[in-house]
Amino acid sequence: MRIEGVERSFRLRSRDIDLQVSPHLLRNNFAKRYLINGGDFATLSRLLDHANVEVTSAIYLDFADKEIMHKYRQHSPLENLDI
Repeated sequence: MRIEGVERSFRLRSRDIDLQVSPHLLRNNFAKRYLINGGDFATLSRLLDHANVEVTSAIYLDFADKEIMHKYRQHSPLENLDI
């Protein structure tokens, strides 16, 4: 199946269930969840077949405040002090 067929199938099924879903949206969601779960930009860049890490970081550094705070709390030495 060609990419146009995949995109058309998503578009049609999305209308059937009244939900906006596309291959690009799934790819974007995967990438953000990968990073939130501790993945690194270098590996993600290769997984997404980007030309270089700068392309990947330029696209996916736009996390919502909630996602940034979650990562901060998970990795911050101040948040993880046992006082």
